[in-house]
Amino acid sequence: MRVPAIIESLEPRRLLSSVTVENLQGPPPAGDPPRGPESQPLLDLTVGGDKYVWYTANIYGSSYPWLVTVNKKGRSTNNISELSEVEDIGPVSAGPGGTTYVNTSVEMDIASSGAVFIFKFGTDGNPTLFDVVSRGNNPLTDMAVAADGSVYFTFDRDNGVYRSTELSYDPMLIGTATGNVRRMLIGPDGAIWFTESEAARIGRLTTKGKLTEYKLPSGEAYDIAIGPDRALWFTEPAANKIGRVDLKGHLREYALPTAGAQPAGITGGPGDTVWFTEPGLRRLASIRTGSGKIKELALGRSMRGPKWITTGNDNRIYFSRVGGLSRVTLNPLPLATRTATAPAAVSRSLQRPTSSIFFDGTRSLTDKIFL
Repeated sequence: MRVPAIIESLEPRRLLSSVTVENLQGPPPAGDPPRGPESQPLLDLTVGGDKYVWYTANIYGSSYPWLVTVNKKGRSTNNISELSEVEDIGPVSAGPGGTTYVNTSVEMDIASSGAVFIFKFGTDGNPTLFDVVSRGNNPLTDMAVAADGSVYFTFDRDNGVYRSTELSYDPMLIGTATGNVRRMLIGPDGAIWFTESEAARIGRLTTKGKLTEYKLPSGEAYDIAIGPDRALWFTEPAANKIGRVDLKGHLREYALPTAGAQPAGITGGPGDTVWFTEPGLRRLASIRTGSGKIKELALGRSMRGPKWITTGNDNRIYFSRVGGLSRVTLNPLPLATRTATAPAAVSRSLQRPTSSIFFDGTRSLTDKIFL
């Protein structure tokens, strides 16, 4: 039986230049004090197959994980009670046909201690057990779902990329990278693209196991996303740079205009922009895929630690921060401008086209002004 949604209203809006920033409240967990994940970072943030924004978090000290969906009105629902086997929660990823996949793990349960689970939410909103991965008791580091419904994933401090099919109970090692696989996605070419820690590389792995790695000249990459130009964009926190690699392996790096930005999360944005967080400066920033022009948006002192970021189906920019989730809306929201030649923008996990929307984040909106 589905538990009724618990909904809280948004906090008051704050106007910053020509955008509005909203802090979205998380729903209080049943049986626990009515509080959101104010003190803990979100583990993952993306757009699910149902076009809602999804995020996961583990609230340490309360033994209560969060699996939250946010609709266009900013109303959030905690779906954790829908899952039968969960003590800790991990990444979430969109799948084909409107599905969404969620990873959980169990540490101390008598029947399934140390098991790692993957659940699939169908278009009706109900989850089914997709597969069980017996490998320690920690959630997966990251996962991505291919067009055929196969799930590719990696474990913490592991160089391997594994594949799972529905109720196979026997994940297959597809390839082994030089470094630890950190963040991953399915690229426009159908291959698995990922960042590597302790190796300063970007990896590309085909579903048949052919591995290609691209050495980064400046340092390690962190998050990775598909840009509207169909290239892979990634953050380099230590080098204070944004990187780009196209499907042929051509690399380019862009130095950020302000020192100490420490870019973290990244997402393909509306129009021809890629958005990313700058936790070192409490800012969001965007880069034009054609010109490489970078603009930064100050969030204010209360917006500490912006980290993960995704572009919602409503063309708003959602980002996690210390204290929960926020989103950026254009003021006013401009009409979508579709172009015949512009490639589709995609989020980190969900391979979906978006309308091309052009705007200026620091000045009043006018026609044909680009961020």
